[in-house]
Amino acid sequence: MPCTPVEILKVAEKLSQSSDEAELRASISRSYYCAYHSCLNDRGITDTNTWVGGRGGIHQKLIDEYMHDGNKAIGYMLDNLKVKRTIADYKLTESLEKNDAQAMLRSVHRLLEKIHSS
Repeated sequence: MPCTPVEILKVAEKLSQSSDEAELRASISRSYYCAYHSCLNDRGITDTNTWVGGRGGIHQKLIDEYMHDGNKAIGYMLDNLKVKRTIADYKLTESLEKNDAQAMLRSVHRLLEKIHSS
């Protein structure tokens, strides 16, 4: 059954209420993927398998698309969210807290507002 970015965001919001660090990390990761898929939708990209190449993979290519077409703010926002997601998913020795997950959600909401206003 297909899923939407908003549904992913709802999961992230639920996870952000936890005091368990693994769930907070999952919240940060899901928040990023809500933003990522929202940006793909904004660009009309439905098949990332045909949209490959360039440095840094598909995620970086999407960021670069925004950086080079006059939507640098969205590009910077998505890049910053990606950095936070990388910490949550790969840097397990760095502590994350509830306020980190909630700050990530606020950032994602700002990105979504920016997408819808452009």
